[in-house]
Amino acid sequence: MTQSRKPPEAIDPLLFRFHLKTLRPLLEKWFKNKQVPQSILLCGTSGIGKNDVARELAKWFLCEKISLTQDLQDGFGFADTASEFTPHPCGNCSVCHQIQNDQALDFTSIGSADLSQSIKILDLRSVLETQGRSAHGGKFRVFLLPNAERMTIQAANSILKILEEPPRDWIFILTTTDPSLLLPTIVSRCHQCRLRPLPNDELKKMVDSPSLDHKKLQFALKLSGGSLTRLKVFLSESQFQHIELIERFFESPLKYYSELVDWASSGGPQALLLVDGLEAFTHELLSETAKNHPIDNPALKSHAKYAFRQLGSQGAVVEFWMNQTERLNQARLELTKPINRKLLIQDLVASWI
Repeated sequence: MTQSRKPPEAIDPLLFRFHLKTLRPLLEKWFKNKQVPQSILLCGTSGIGKNDVARELAKWFLCEKISLTQDLQDGFGFADTASEFTPHPCGNCSVCHQIQNDQALDFTSIGSADLSQSIKILDLRSVLETQGRSAHGGKFRVFLLPNAERMTIQAANSILKILEEPPRDWIFILTTTDPSLLLPTIVSRCHQCRLRPLPNDELKKMVDSPSLDHKKLQFALKLSGGSLTRLKVFLSESQFQHIELIERFFESPLKYYSELVDWASSGGPQALLLVDGLEAFTHELLSETAKNHPIDNPALKSHAKYAFRQLGSQGAVVEFWMNQTERLNQARLELTKPINRKLLIQDLVASWI
């Protein structure tokens, strides 16, 4: 348990309700059989709430009001838990509160709360040192590996060894944007569950307020790609101007190359915001092209024409955009490593020219 970790905010009820459409059949099956998989992989696009959902799953596994074991009884021989299925942890018992505040003895979130940092073998010390110990509360011990693609090869190999023969009452919940970024042997040992991107009508409910500029919201929604995190970033006053800078770069790459590189290399979350912005605009290009819709955004329309002149056919242009999407996914992973960020950003931005 990481004492210095800032407790995360509680999950948006609307967000959890949406993802329950995917999760509910699994939870019902596990509840009915009184048996849960010991390793679960939640995957899906960045920013849709995978880590928040994983924490809610941990609460559901450990909640004092939910029985997932056949022999969990009180001193009088009666299960002191709900006998009917519910997909929601109660949120009120001591365990639910402790998990939300990272204080539960049977719950461990592994790695830095800064998701740009890699997960090292040192971060697994609390897991390795207690391997084989049973749960303190009599149910399970739950370990969360958020953005598991951040694991170094040493950390990944250590987790793999545990997953091969996990202690009976241990559960691992891993999250990732792309299972192919993990060791195939880890993926093969996990029960995979893909969470869907959030539709625009759901996203609107989660961010809407009377003071929100409608035109700005529509622009941000179009670029969000179903990601709540990305939408919130794109809507923030401090970052919206930089999204516009990325947009201008698509229209005049040579003109804005240096400005974009300097901004993205200046530290903080800017490099990841650059990746998110490039990915969002690329997704819009691919989406409009796949639907045979005209590209309305003037900057993206200018880029598409330039790419066609350079590459000679629409098929070659689409292939270029798809390759760029893969490159952006790789860059997001590389940004968690101790590398020269400016060189990475220069290479990434130059690939569009």
